[in-house]
Amino acid sequence: MSDHKLLVTPWSNTACTFQTLNTENKLGNSRYTITKNQVQRYAPGNQAPDRDSSQVNNKGTRQMLYVSGADLNALTDALNKQQTLYIVSYGSFSGTQIGVSKAQGSTAALIVERCSLRPQDGYHPFDFVMDDPGPGKVIGAHLGHAIIGNTIKY
Repeated sequence: MSDHKLLVTPWSNTACTFQTLNTENKLGNSRYTITKNQVQRYAPGNQAPDRDSSQVNNKGTRQMLYVSGADLNALTDALNKQQTLYIVSYGSFSGTQIGVSKAQGSTAALIVERCSLRPQDGYHPFDFVMDDPGPGKVIGAHLGHAIIGNTIKY
């Protein structure tokens, strides 16, 4: 894999809507509306007594990436441990890729090798803010349930 660099400038999200499959309770699937710089999430599953009800309706200026199931465990582990994460870009024979790293530097190991900029069936939405304290640094990340493919609309 080529060396990679931190992304300094947020990109425009792919405008779309989709649902994710709530597997934690029977209160309904989450619904997302994505614009070029905002993420709006309605998550009825957070109405459960053991969940944070302030997260039922969530809207803000955020970046959006989509993570495959193959990369899910490493990203979930890093988020649960509240590790600092960085969004990086790197080149390959097929073009520029976007990934997630736990460290700065061009040789830092990636925990997510390929994020998608568009929703895909079975991928997990990963929304966050890229904050000023360090180019590419992830702040306030949220990782959602798997996307239901036939609900994706552009």
